[in-house]
Amino acid sequence: MDYRKLFEKGYEYSQKDDLEKAEEFYIKSLEIKETPETWNNLGNVYRRKGLLGKAMEAYKKAIEIDPNYALAYFNFGCALIDMERYGEALMSLEKSKRLGFSDPRLSALIYFCRIKLGENVKEDIMKEPEEVKKILNEILEEL
Repeated sequence: MDYRKLFEKGYEYSQKDDLEKAEEFYIKSLEIKETPETWNNLGNVYRRKGLLGKAMEAYKKAIEIDPNYALAYFNFGCALIDMERYGEALMSLEKSKRLGFSDPRLSALIYFCRIKLGENVKEDIMKEPEEVKKILNEILEEL
C-alpha cells in the first residue's frame, strides 16, 4: 500500500479518536517513507495518549527531516508545556512563529509561557486581537 494512503488512514482514525489504529497506520506509513507530517501526526497521537516522551521524539524526528517544519516546533512546544518546561516551550513556539506558523493559539501559548516564567505581559496582551485574548483566558482558566 502507498505510504500516503496509510497516512490518510492514520489521520482518519485520529479524527475518530481511535488512537491505537491511528498509531498503527502512521507507523506503517513511516515504514515505507519517513515524512515530517507523519512523524508530527504520530507525535500528536502519542501526546493525546499521554506519552509525552514518545511524542517529543516523534516531533524531533519531524524536525530532523525538515528543520523548517513550523508545525512540529509548535507541537513540540505544546508537549513541553504539558511537561511544565515553559522556557524550552517558549523557544520552540517562537521558532515556530519565526518559521511562519500563524495561529491565534500560538500567540496565546507564547503569552502563557511568558506568564509562567514571571514576565509582566499585560501591555503586550492589550495589543493582541480579541481571539488571542480569549484563548489565553481559556488556558488560564483551565489551571
